[in-house]
Amino acid sequence: MSTVTHLGKAQQVASDIRKRILRGQYATGTLLPAERSLAEEFGVARNTLRSGLEALAEEGLIRQEGRRGAVVCALQDTGAPATLLLVLPAPEDCPQ
Repeated sequence: MSTVTHLGKAQQVASDIRKRILRGQYATGTLLPAERSLAEEFGVARNTLRSGLEALAEEGLIRQEGRRGAVVCALQDTGAPATLLLVLPAPEDCPQ
């Protein structure tokens, strides 16, 4: 497999796992499924999967704990931008 293909697949794996974390499919403090299981699910080699997981660790979304596996970190600790919804009254609702 060429480096470009390997990196592309690793980025896709990271993107898919990132989406699962952000949707709450993998809750804070829980272990991700085993590397072998994830590699089979995504149809990639384990070294490709590890590259994707390394990218997520660099983003602060997961933390590698040796043989224990990858643990999902608290989202507020990631430095990722938060979404803020600001609700303002309509002008006709404001006192003059």
